[in-house]
Amino acid sequence: MRGKGTKLVSVLVCAAVMLTAIVFTRTELHGAVSNPLLYWNDRSWPYEDRQPIEKVLGIYYIPLTIFNQFADYEVRTNSRQKTFIIEYNGGELFLSFDTTRDFALNQDDEQIYIPTYELHDERYVPAQEICRRLGLTFEKLTSPVTGEVAIRISDGNNTYSFTELLSRKYPGFFTPETTSQQIQPPTPQTTADSTSPTVTEEPLPVLTDRTIFITIENSPGEYTGEILETLASFGYSATFFVTGKQAAESPLMLARISAAGHAIGLHTMEHSPAKLTDADAILSDIEAENELLYGLIKQKSRIWRAPEGSAALKALNMETELLLNQAGYVVWDWNIEPSGRTAAKKAESVISGIWNNETAVIRLAEDRDAVEILKTVLAFIAENSDACDVRTISPAYYEYNLIKHDY
Repeated sequence: MRGKGTKLVSVLVCAAVMLTAIVFTRTELHGAVSNPLLYWNDRSWPYEDRQPIEKVLGIYYIPLTIFNQFADYEVRTNSRQKTFIIEYNGGELFLSFDTTRDFALNQDDEQIYIPTYELHDERYVPAQEICRRLGLTFEKLTSPVTGEVAIRISDGNNTYSFTELLSRKYPGFFTPETTSQQIQPPTPQTTADSTSPTVTEEPLPVLTDRTIFITIENSPGEYTGEILETLASFGYSATFFVTGKQAAESPLMLARISAAGHAIGLHTMEHSPAKLTDADAILSDIEAENELLYGLIKQKSRIWRAPEGSAALKALNMETELLLNQAGYVVWDWNIEPSGRTAAKKAESVISGIWNNETAVIRLAEDRDAVEILKTVLAFIAENSDACDVRTISPAYYEYNLIKHDY
């Protein structure tokens, strides 16, 4: 009778889940960040376009992809069979789900009631339950100031406690945000300089998590060697968009870029927009440059950047992008480039761009200022290394461009 009763309760719970309207709670108080906060170890949720936390029937649900961030954890899905599995250490611990049912099997072949949901085009799972069963730490804090909820999942490879981390990333989480008008000046002292104006100090801004792509254009060139040495001195990698003509003239430098572990992108054979009149011409140029690269360094690339960017190339429209994607290529532009009359001013503009873009794609041309700009920018990134994740461009990551679309 107990087995039948348990089964009946499970069926009723499943029916209730299906019939109950899912209520999502979002805090929109002054001073709160735009989305609920989700962290893994000392990093924040890496995807800007996906909602990180949803509350379903009083339980916090998080995207399945968060578990891929941990070195010893893997998520594998089979969309055809509507199943997925989260496993630790090659299967030492695991949970296997059938999305047509609200149950999972673990490594001991136990059947466990764990509902999951398809939200925002992604599978969401109950955070605390998954962490408890797979050996991860689940932490939740609520801001006494804004009411915002923050959740962290960690595998032990974190430097800061959750309170320390939030204090560094979002000081307003624990302390009300202040402005110069809100700060009360101290009571004037009866001293000789009591007539001096009172100076109120505002809290220094804190750089939140940034994903940074450093891209170098028109390589290899006169300054490639210095650029490589500068990158090596800071321990960061970049993506070099090479032109076919310059690659053919400097094959050893091209090989040095590749050997140093930097990514290589395509930047046309001759950097001549006039020759890229239609989709076929663009694809033909890309394939010609790829064949050249393979002949020089036995390497091809799937990343392409138009001369002066997508917006400046009339033939690069939505149909052309689709053709390039079908041929296996992704188109990348940038959202930060130097501006100013001196190398110092140019570096300052790039750093400002990093502050203003959670995903920063930096464009640097090989010119006489490139090395000085890079030294200043990399020093800033190094000083904020806990917030800055520097990556090279991968065609598997995503595609960032400014191609105009009809939708």
